[in-house]
Amino acid sequence: MNRCETFFIHSKEEICRGRKKMTLESIFEQLGGDYHETKERLMSDELILRMLKKFSADQEYSKLEQAMKAKDLETAFRAAHTLKGIALNLGLGNLAKSAVDLTESLRYGKTDFTEELFEQCKEEYRKTISILEQLK
Repeated sequence: MNRCETFFIHSKEEICRGRKKMTLESIFEQLGGDYHETKERLMSDELILRMLKKFSADQEYSKLEQAMKAKDLETAFRAAHTLKGIALNLGLGNLAKSAVDLTESLRYGKTDFTEELFEQCKEEYRKTISILEQLK
């Protein structure tokens, strides 16, 4: 079995699948996050990888999207706030920033900007999921 037929989970080692090679540090760079800060919080590469793989199955973004479609700003606020917390804890920097902006807009009822901020959050969520798909 060659090295790229298995996964090596370490910030400095390659995570291989087929022809794709990456490190956790390079993934965090793509996500706009800080690998070292996240490792300090989660303590191991194995836990980081496990949590990142679980992220796409989380339902908060789905709740946010449904609430925004229904113009249910209270539910949208709760979902955005939870998504923000998850993104911050996992070090998903770009998504966290857009979720923070959306959460604050919803918190203070600044509906003039809410749709635009939701679209930005949606785009960052899609990019995040696309990057994390490389881990599967």
